[in-house]
Amino acid sequence: MSQNIVFTSSGQYPNGGAASIRHLSYTRGLIELGNKVSFVLLAEQIERNRSSEIDSSYKKIKFINIYKLSAHSIKRKNKKRLSFITIWKAKKKIKEINDELKIDALIILDINYKIINPIISYCNKLKISVFHERTEYPFVVKGSSRNSDQNLEIYLNNTIQKFDGIYVINNALKKYFIEKTNNQVPIKTILMTVEPDRFENQSSESPFDF
Repeated sequence: MSQNIVFTSSGQYPNGGAASIRHLSYTRGLIELGNKVSFVLLAEQIERNRSSEIDSSYKKIKFINIYKLSAHSIKRKNKKRLSFITIWKAKKKIKEINDELKIDALIILDINYKIINPIISYCNKLKISVFHERTEYPFVVKGSSRNSDQNLEIYLNNTIQKFDGIYVINNALKKYFIEKTNNQVPIKTILMTVEPDRFENQSSESPFDF
């Protein structure tokens, strides 16, 4: 049965790092199985117009860039306002997608609880199941800001318990999240996948230049 699956991410697509390559790999598989897949992009896309919303596609995966303002042009004192606008626009876009075709699953790829919590709350109102992916231990990618330790604590002690399920890349991470959620959230393992054709006809000097 075909499903409408939406991802939210602050990553770079389609030409990001290892994480985006993984996401493109299995989302492409989902599309080949007959599902509809969209990405709602929450951060500035370096390779795209930085001042406007842009919809694009890659391998039938739809990318919806909701990041309206360039971070390079926003003063520090306005960053909170920018974050608020981004979350508001994300919820608006989720509703638009859901109104057009009921969203069967929304997958959040960030670990920032300030992003995750309002999106989960909004999806609960729309009766949309929300899932989470982790390929690294959260403390490895927590960042180095002044509040990073506090943010990680909130993420681990409050946020991850709100998901309908979490999928990870190996059994070590599965064990870690089972312990952190007190075995109250389903945790599944999806092993590493890649798109072999992304690397066809590439020179050894620049295998990621696509």
